[in-house]
Amino acid sequence: MRFHTKVPTLRQKPVLVGLAGVCTVAVVGAGVFMWNRPAPHEVSIDDAAPRMAPTVSGLSTYRAGPLSLQEVTEGVHIVVTWATWCRPCEMVLRDLERLLEEYSSAPPVVAVNRAEPDTIARGYVERQFQDSALFFVSDDADRYFKDVEGYAMPELLIVSAQGEIMYHHRGPIGLDELVAQLQSLELL
Repeated sequence: MRFHTKVPTLRQKPVLVGLAGVCTVAVVGAGVFMWNRPAPHEVSIDDAAPRMAPTVSGLSTYRAGPLSLQEVTEGVHIVVTWATWCRPCEMVLRDLERLLEEYSSAPPVVAVNRAEPDTIARGYVERQFQDSALFFVSDDADRYFKDVEGYAMPELLIVSAQGEIMYHHRGPIGLDELVAQLQSLELL
């Protein structure tokens, strides 16, 4: 039994060359596009035009720390978005708990749940974060995440007393990196 390999004819070669050219242009174009984008986990903050953080006031509170929501947001504070299905969020929430335990000068933390049914989010917090100093709130309309133009989970913001975003991180962030960022902002 003989196997034959079909060799492209002269008429087919221009089509193959053209297809290879289109693929090359697409790959190079995608590379240039990705190269010019900011790193996905860092959101650049323009010092000349500070960006205001969305307010968390008006969101329903279901697990409060030692302060009221108003007291938390009157000073520098950290806001993090989370959901029960998000494992990186749980890791970040645990690191934020450790931050508050290890650094007495750390800003308070508001944890904004992303539009999950109240019973699910409350049950999760009661099981996983019983004695937490984090301030848990629910955002039924997922407004906060949309307003910060979120696309990664979690989204973490450090917000000034004036409501300006001092730092915005997309995706998971480790405790060491967060501590370094807080120290660079002279908040620890």
